Amino acid sequence: MITLSWLDVGLLAVTTVSVVWNILQYQKLSQIEKQRFTPIYNGLVGLFNDAKNKSLHCYTRQSFLLAPDNPYKSIESLRGNFYEFTVEAAKDFNGLVEHIVPILKTIDPTDKGVFKGIDFAVTEKEKEVREQARRRLRTQQEIQQRKLDKELERLKNIKENEKSEG
Repeated sequence: MITLSWLDVGLLAVTTVSVVWNILQYQKLSQIEKQRFTPIYNGLVGLFNDAKNKSLHCYTRQSFLLAPDNPYKSIESLRGNFYEFTVEAAKDFNGLVEHIVPILKTIDPTDKGVFKGIDFAVTEKEKEVREQARRRLRTQQEIQQRKLDKELERLKNIKENEKSEG
């Protein structure tokens, strides 16, 4: 037969409460850890899905280009397609950065250098090349817009002439 004094019963009660309390704290901590990494997990899933879609786009373009009945018979049409593809690829890489930045900010919200990662280890020559490419793209977009505006104006004039004749 076991006999316990009041001191033994008190210590047993305190030990039991302490063990139960530690188990509850561990469960709460593990739940908090799961919630903490859920945005990172979701961000990584989105990042991998986006990378898969972008690589599929590249493979589709490649198979289209290598097909025997592709429409790029002249070098000019191929050049235009290649330019479009490189612009899309650069945009896609910037899109990947946009996926990675929120993941990094979730890991360490105090880090202020994350948004400057796109300029990390970029030389002055590379910055100059980027700026020249931006200027060329803007110029080409303005030329294209002016052509479209002229075409729209021509179509409006034709429509007005048809109305006035009819």
